[in-house]
Amino acid sequence: MINILGTKRVIIIAAIAAVNAVLAAVLFLYLQPGNVQLDRDLRSTRSEISSKRAEIGRLRVEYQQIQEEKSFFEGLENAGFFSDQDRVLARRRMQEIIEQSGVLSASYDIAPRTEVANKKAEEADHVHLQSPITVNIEALDDTDFYKFVYLVENGFPGQTSVQDMQVERVLDVNETVLRSVGTGTNPVLVRGRISFMWHTLVPLARIEQEAAGAF
Repeated sequence: MINILGTKRVIIIAAIAAVNAVLAAVLFLYLQPGNVQLDRDLRSTRSEISSKRAEIGRLRVEYQQIQEEKSFFEGLENAGFFSDQDRVLARRRMQEIIEQSGVLSASYDIAPRTEVANKKAEEADHVHLQSPITVNIEALDDTDFYKFVYLVENGFPGQTSVQDMQVERVLDVNETVLRSVGTGTNPVLVRGRISFMWHTLVPLARIEQEAAGAF
């Protein structure tokens, strides 16, 4: 073959074959395993990116929920739900409700507060307080009585739950009554009684401070 191709050509072919062998060795021994590793790294990176995107989505949802809960709790706080049931504030608010409702008169009694077993409140280091409140009402019209009830349920600090409600008409509307109304006398036509429970939450630390100050 050397005689046919010549020594020079044989050497060149051998050199080319050797280079190809080296390139093949590099491909199979170094580049191909490297490509496999790169492919693995790429899949791992894509998986991490997908995981991060899912985590970002979850964090966005949690942030939105936190903001909604924050607004909800701020509303509760503004409504006086997280309070120690200050009697001065309660009497002031009750007087405002009496005036706004238009009833002729209302006498009320706020019983001493008591602590209520509430697991969720305890887990949040809060104490659930409740106080029974009874109100006797005199009004010109039953509409004023029910307006009073509405204001108690929606305007009293904290949260209120009506336990009992009674209302009766004590006078019929006649000419004499209408004449009295016309002169501004405003006779009592309706008497009613409402009993409701006043609920609030207060931090446990505040209760403990009050207890410590009592001794």
